[in-house]
Amino acid sequence: MSLDELISIERVELGFEGSRIQETYLVDKLLLSRLLEELITEVKKEILPILDIHILLKALQSIPFTDEVKGIEIAETLSKWMNEELYGKEVECNEIAKILGELMS
Repeated sequence: MSLDELISIERVELGFEGSRIQETYLVDKLLLSRLLEELITEVKKEILPILDIHILLKALQSIPFTDEVKGIEIAETLSKWMNEELYGKEVECNEIAKILGELMS
């Protein structure tokens, strides 16, 4: 994503080190289709852009799906995977790419 699409509006840093401990972003002019394409490309390269996936999950809360039941189920699967299974386990990029592909379609 370019800086025109993702803008930091608030940053909390730790002491003199300048380590970021929290940051709030504003997403401006970001097309959902472009975000999905970029995510799928990066995940297929075994790069897991966690921030971008969290932005996608937030955006999906207000997006209507063609098949509402299936769309919500897929989004909840991705959310559950990100919240429960990602941390402390080996990253399964193929599974995430499959979920993102289903969301895109």
